[in-house]
Amino acid sequence: MRELDLVVYAGYPGSLKQHIVPRLATLKAFTCVGAISTVEQDQFSVRISEAMWEQEGDVSDDFQPGGISGAPVFSLFDFWDRKVKRREPKLVGFIQEGMAWASLQQKHYAVHATVLTGML
Repeated sequence: MRELDLVVYAGYPGSLKQHIVPRLATLKAFTCVGAISTVEQDQFSVRISEAMWEQEGDVSDDFQPGGISGAPVFSLFDFWDRKVKRREPKLVGFIQEGMAWASLQQKHYAVHATVLTGML
């Protein structure tokens, strides 16, 4: 993985849950597509803004995507020698935490999938 590689991930934030009646709720997905900002030995980060994510239904002004920790992160393209090749999704990591500068300016951190598979 390198900086600017394109990744995609999705989760179900608590702020998008709606309780309809006891024991019945709706879950709405929050999907992000972003370029990798930083790559470190044990983690990488993806900075996203409103233009880089999609959610089901309407979102309030105080929307927070908290609750997507553990979401799998996939790479969809190979970037080699200035050539772009689309391929089957490749698991590259898992979201571990996020940081918000504003409700629509987020940075998500993920652990590399190889770190977790190395523990098995």
